[in-house]
Amino acid sequence: MRFNKFLMVLFLSISTSVLFAQIEFSMPEQSRDYPMFDVDVFSVASDQEGMDKLDIFVKFVYDELQFIKTKDDRFQADYVIQINIKNQAGEEVVNEANKYELFADDFYQANSRKLFKLHKLTYDLPPDKYTVTVLFKDLETGRIGKKEVQTELKSHSAKEISMSDIIFMDKYEVDEKGVINLRPKVSGERYDNTKLYAFFEVYNLPENEKAEVIYEIFNFKNKVVQKNKQTLIGKGRITRNFIELDTQELTHGAYKVKVTLKYKKKKVEVEKPLKWYWAGIPSKLTNLKEAIEELKWIATKEEMKKLKKAKKEEMHARFVEFWKKRDPTPGTIENELMDEYYRRIAYANENFSSSFRDGWKTDMGMVYIKLGPPDDVERNPFNQDFATIPGRTIKSWEVWVYYQYNRQFVFVDENGFGDYRLVNPEDLYDIIP
Repeated sequence: MRFNKFLMVLFLSISTSVLFAQIEFSMPEQSRDYPMFDVDVFSVASDQEGMDKLDIFVKFVYDELQFIKTKDDRFQADYVIQINIKNQAGEEVVNEANKYELFADDFYQANSRKLFKLHKLTYDLPPDKYTVTVLFKDLETGRIGKKEVQTELKSHSAKEISMSDIIFMDKYEVDEKGVINLRPKVSGERYDNTKLYAFFEVYNLPENEKAEVIYEIFNFKNKVVQKNKQTLIGKGRITRNFIELDTQELTHGAYKVKVTLKYKKKKVEVEKPLKWYWAGIPSKLTNLKEAIEELKWIATKEEMKKLKKAKKEEMHARFVEFWKKRDPTPGTIENELMDEYYRRIAYANENFSSSFRDGWKTDMGMVYIKLGPPDDVERNPFNQDFATIPGRTIKSWEVWVYYQYNRQFVFVDENGFGDYRLVNPEDLYDIIP
């Protein structure tokens, strides 16, 4: 009963506007009516003197666009990609929009989440820090998606040894003429057979000279989880290099890849964030183990035990299965219940954390996660009124009111450090045992 009642309460609060109508405690209702897409940037030395070349990659799957059937029984989608680039001073240096057409042979291609389109847009810009804003608009529906990326373009003089940015790939090809064709891994989604390469260029490493290349992968706690090195043979002005990263031990989460080049007394370093997430798990969850710990307010004891005992290679599958059983709209890409649950976790951490505990672990966090934002809040931060709880010294208190459940919850801070405790937990258990 606990499982079913909790799902009913949580899903009801997703679909009922009353719980989102409050100002102080409500999370902004985020519209999902926009096309999803991924963006990555990559900078290398330009052929133009004193400039750097910035490549912007935009990737999306066919299903994100609305296709219309054509006279020849094909399907067509029209869309616009707009690029806006501002330098560190806030000056606009690029603002252009391009219209594109995309065709699918049949209905299944038009609605595919495996077929994708990858665009590459290139600009030559002087060294500086830039803000890149990408707008992606479906012309049939008018839906617009937006992504913003910060990047820095560096100078690569004809004398100093330097390195380009890093770009991650799942595939690359070298033709007979030695031309390298890159297929950037713009999104960090991982499948069972996914490989991952890091590509970068080294400038002005003397021909046939040896340099040491060290690469390290850091987890979200900035701890090194992988380290390796190789010898690089210089080719003069530009030396291109690929590193295959060992991803077998990388769990779902956010990482950073750092590459260090050592040549004689010279040392050059570049680094880039890496999102590495399993299909079926939102990329915003940067640590799978923590995401499982945070299931405390929705999972049964048996489910938590099973998830925590899972081996590393089983953890992803069990987590996906846990939420699959609770998906209110199976067959769609989104799991609204999971998204709402972790939005509440994030809100609780941001608003209810104390020096003792993360926000989701507090009593306020528990109530918020289970019931959503209250309809009304009464605060007494300095205990200006007489405390009505015998034998307890109360520094401050709050009362949360939920009209829908005809309940109010009293939180008291007895030590003055913001550690609010729920006085009447039995009223919550009446709703969700």
